[in-house]
Amino acid sequence: MIQDRVVGIIAETLGAPRETVTLEAQWQDFEHDSLDLIELVIAIQEELEVDLDPKELANVVTIADLVRLVEARKSERETAEST
Repeated sequence: MIQDRVVGIIAETLGAPRETVTLEAQWQDFEHDSLDLIELVIAIQEELEVDLDPKELANVVTIADLVRLVEARKSERETAEST
């Protein structure tokens, strides 16, 4: 499930306890800098095979927002590959 994988990637990349990375959690609640964001985007791209622009994270407020973004990008990729 994409949600579980995104949560795991966030926990690992940001060094946050997995139980704190909930869908309702605010993105700003996690300590991170610009390098962490780049590492997070790369990890998501590699593990989930999606294209993400780090600038898109500017619109992310909650972890659920990030999960929806990744799901949308994955769906777009799958649609493009099937045509």
